[in-house]
Amino acid sequence: MNRTLSLALLFIPATASAAPPATAVAYRPDGSAVVFVSGNALHAFDATGEMRGAVATERATALAFAPNGKVLALATTEPGRSGKLHLLY
Repeated sequence: MNRTLSLALLFIPATASAAPPATAVAYRPDGSAVVFVSGNALHAFDATGEMRGAVATERATALAFAPNGKVLALATTEPGRSGKLHLLY
């Protein structure tokens, strides 16, 4: 890429906003699924990479599967408020 084009790209305003970063990630102990929170949504994917679901949630700070993989713990918080622990079966 020549320098003129490189400089021009620096000044083009972005038209699409980037997806919010993942704030928490958990792998199922048997490796069959991964769950992550991005923005205010919890996303679940199976081992093949296929999305298995997405649900709205509060701002998550931590995720963890139980050792048997049957329960997912989700810690959420809102600025200036106490946190909550949700157990998803």
